[in-house]
Amino acid sequence: MSTESKSQSTNNTLTAQDILEARENLSDEIKFDHLSTNGSNFIDWKKNTARAIKALIGIKNYWDEKLPVSNYLDRKRDALAASVINNTIHATLKNVTDDADSAYEAMEALQNHFRKGGRTAQFSLFNRLINLRLDLNETEMINHMSKVDVIVAEIESTGFIWNSDSIKGLFYQIVMPPEMTKEINKDLDNKYDKSNPNYKLKDVKSAIQIYLARERTATETITINNISTQMQMMAVNSTPRSFTPSSQSTPIRNYQQNQCFATPNRLIQKIDPIRWQRGPPAWTKNDNERKNSVDRPLDIPSSAVGGVKAGLLQCFFCGSFGHTYSAGGCKPYDGNRQMAQTIMCRFCQLQRLLARSPPADTTNLGKSQRNIGPAFEVDDKTYDRLFKYYHALDNQWVNFRKVPYPDGARVFGPFVQEIAGLVGQYGLQYSKKSPNNIVRIEVDGAVSCARVLHILQLQEPLDTVVQVQGLLGVDDALLNPLFKRLGITRVVEDSQIRFIPAKSIVSPVAHRQLPAWTMGLNNPSLLVMMTISGEAPGESSNFQENTSDVQDMDNLYASQLAEDDMAMDIDTDPSMI
Repeated sequence: MSTESKSQSTNNTLTAQDILEARENLSDEIKFDHLSTNGSNFIDWKKNTARAIKALIGIKNYWDEKLPVSNYLDRKRDALAASVINNTIHATLKNVTDDADSAYEAMEALQNHFRKGGRTAQFSLFNRLINLRLDLNETEMINHMSKVDVIVAEIESTGFIWNSDSIKGLFYQIVMPPEMTKEINKDLDNKYDKSNPNYKLKDVKSAIQIYLARERTATETITINNISTQMQMMAVNSTPRSFTPSSQSTPIRNYQQNQCFATPNRLIQKIDPIRWQRGPPAWTKNDNERKNSVDRPLDIPSSAVGGVKAGLLQCFFCGSFGHTYSAGGCKPYDGNRQMAQTIMCRFCQLQRLLARSPPADTTNLGKSQRNIGPAFEVDDKTYDRLFKYYHALDNQWVNFRKVPYPDGARVFGPFVQEIAGLVGQYGLQYSKKSPNNIVRIEVDGAVSCARVLHILQLQEPLDTVVQVQGLLGVDDALLNPLFKRLGITRVVEDSQIRFIPAKSIVSPVAHRQLPAWTMGLNNPSLLVMMTISGEAPGESSNFQENTSDVQDMDNLYASQLAEDDMAMDIDTDPSMI
C-alpha cells in the first residue's frame, strides 16, 4: 500500500473522537520496557511502540512509511504517536527528539543516534548535514543551529574526528558518483575498528585505489573475452588456405621449431567463464560459496556455460560439471590415472574457486610500515601448523582448501605478513636476526628460552604469532652449579618448532654461542643469561630457582685466587669461553 492510499484510508476511518479516546488509554498501552539510554533494546522498543499505536488507532506498522501531516486529523494522529515516543524514552534522550517536526522524524533521529559506527553511517549523516537548509520564514535561526549541533553530535558518536586528515577524506568522496561512493563505503565498513573508529586519509585513498583496480580489471576481462569471441568467429568463418610445400631448392632456410600459430584447425580458446570475478578481491567473509573470498563478483554473463551459471563444481579429469572424479562420479576416470594434466587442472580449478589473492591494501607499503612486509601465501607445511594451532584454540576454523565451505564457516586464510621486529614485555626489541633472536618466553606460567624463527601477522584472523624453536637445558652435574651461581643456563636446540602468541615473548636475553666439542658436549650450545636488564631487582624467575646466589664472575675469580691453596694455572683458549 502506498503512502497516499494508506493516509487516505486512515483519514476515512479515523476521527477526532478516536484520537481523544486513544489518549485516555495511552497509559494502558505503553506498559512495556522503555528505551534505555544506551539503546541496547532499541529494536524491541520500536516494535512495541508500533504495536501500541496499532492498538490505539488501528494503524499497522506505523513506522514503515512516513505519513503526511497536512490537516487537523493528521496533526492529532502524529501528536499521539509522538506522545508514545516521549512517554517511553529516558529523559536524557529527549534532547535527541526535540528538533523533530513529526513523530516519524523523532523515531528516525533516535535510530540515527544509536546507529553503529562505519563509513556508511558517517556518510549518511554527512549528507543530512550538507542538505540541511535554512528558511527564515519557517524556521528560527536558533532552531536551525540546534539541528546542526544534533547532526554534528551524531557524526562524532560514530568516531569521526574533525581534523584536516579526516576532512580531506570526506571531500574526496563527496565529489564521487553515488555508486562509487557506495562501494568505497562498503570497503571501509569492512575495516571498521571499534577501538579506532576514525577513518584516516590513507584509508580512504586505499579504498579508492582498490575500487579503481577492480573496475579496471573487470573492464579488461570483458574486453579480452569479446576479442577472444570475435577471433573464434573469424577462425570458424574463414576459408582454409591451401597448403603449399616449401621449395626443396632452398638449403639455407632456418626452421623455427617452437612457434605456435593460430590456424583454422587450432582455434583460440575462449576464456573460462568461471574466471569472471571482480579483482583483485580482498580476503573478506562472504556467504557466496562459489567465490567465498570475492567481495562483490561480477554478474555471470549470458555467454557462460550452464554449469557455471548453476554454481556447480567442475570435474578436474573430464571437465564436466556436477561431479568430481575423486568422489567416483566420473565415468571416464578409471581410478588409477594421475596425469600431469589432471594435476594441473586441479590446481588451476582450485585457484579459480578460491579466488586467492593477497589483501590489496598490504601490497604497497609506505615508510611507516617498513617493519611489516607485504602479504604472501604460506607454504602447505606452515599453513598446516598455523591451522592446527588456531584450530586447537577454536574448532570453528575451517581449512580454506576444503571447498565448498559450510554455511557461515570461519575460513582460516593462508595470507600472512612477516614483521621484522617487535617489542617484548620488558620494552626490548626482538627479531629473527641475531643477536636478538634468543628470547625468554612465558607460556602457561612456564618460563623457558627459545630461538625466534619468524614473526607473522595473520590476515584472518587478525593476530600476531611467533614461530620459535625450543631450547633445552643441558644436564651437567659438574658445571651446572657454577653456571647457576653466575646466573647462566646452558642450552641446546630442540627439534620442536611451534607457534606461540607474540605477547608470550618476555624479552631477548644475553647469550654466547659455543661451538661443538666445548665443555664435554659434541653439539653446538649456548650460554644464556636469564637475568634480564629490564627486570626489577629482587624479581625471580621460574626458569632459575635461586637468583640470590648470582655473583659477578670477576669477583668470584678474585676471591678464589686470593687463597694460596686455591690458586692454580689454567691453560684456556679465551676464544672458547
